[in-house]
Amino acid sequence: MSITMRGGEQPFLDLPPATAEPGRHRTARRRAASYRAVFAIREFRALWWAQVVSYRGDQIAQVAIAVLVYTKTGSAELTALAYAMTYLPPILGGPLLAGLMDQFPRRQVMITLDLVRGGLVELMALPSVPLPGTCALLCVTVLLGAPFSAARSAMLPQILPRERLALGSTLGNMTFQTSQVAGFLVGGILVAALGVYRSLALDALSFCLSAALITGWVRPWPYSGAAPARPLLHTLTRDVALILQAARRAHARPVRLAGRIRGGARGPGRAVRTYPGRRPAHRRAADVRDARRHRGRNPGHRAARPAG
Repeated sequence: MSITMRGGEQPFLDLPPATAEPGRHRTARRRAASYRAVFAIREFRALWWAQVVSYRGDQIAQVAIAVLVYTKTGSAELTALAYAMTYLPPILGGPLLAGLMDQFPRRQVMITLDLVRGGLVELMALPSVPLPGTCALLCVTVLLGAPFSAARSAMLPQILPRERLALGSTLGNMTFQTSQVAGFLVGGILVAALGVYRSLALDALSFCLSAALITGWVRPWPYSGAAPARPLLHTLTRDVALILQAARRAHARPVRLAGRIRGGARGPGRAVRTYPGRRPAHRRAADVRDARRHRGRNPGHRAARPAG
């Protein structure tokens, strides 16, 4: 059965004959075929494997440094601090670097970042590097992961057809979430089996493998090289200033003119400053007088009030 839209357009519902299997099985087969169609594209497979290797490398490095800090200091607080500091650079510098990297070809950006991160992790694998320097190298390595992900996301519309782009983006998000969890397991196994420095050396090779995958399987795509109309730093500064101005206006104390104040002298209106969440002074005084007048009219009001 098929339902055709008016005007002879393509049918939006095309069901197989009624003798087929139930609907949920047909849906599962179509979804699996769609994912196979996405993985059938060689360049997407290369990008996907590079993403897996890159994300796993970041997690293995973080686990290895956490174990190294605990081994040298014996402090659980410093270990937790060293691991938590790895999430701060992407939050602060990730948007800035991601915007700056948009001015260069995406494929070249990904290959360069993988090679740079591999070199940084190789320096971390040297026992002669002091502990603060190792932590700083780890922060820079994690920081460079933000422009790598931005360049990969920008290449997807060039590699995937429009009808497969949504599934490609979904696979990227699923891979990121899975790598965040599986990276702890893989990193812990590697560190326990090989030690901290050998695990970091193997991790450096994984970044080189990611760069090799992109070099050999992803072709250079045409790139306009047009820079944004305004620098990203200028845009961020302007947006932060607008947010601060809006917050300042929201917390400003408005001034309202009152023509006549209850219980006060008659005359021209005067300014009464009001505070957010606070009634004006003349209204509070009027409320107090009304409460006293009510208690005077009802002597038993206080006695009838429940205790406590």
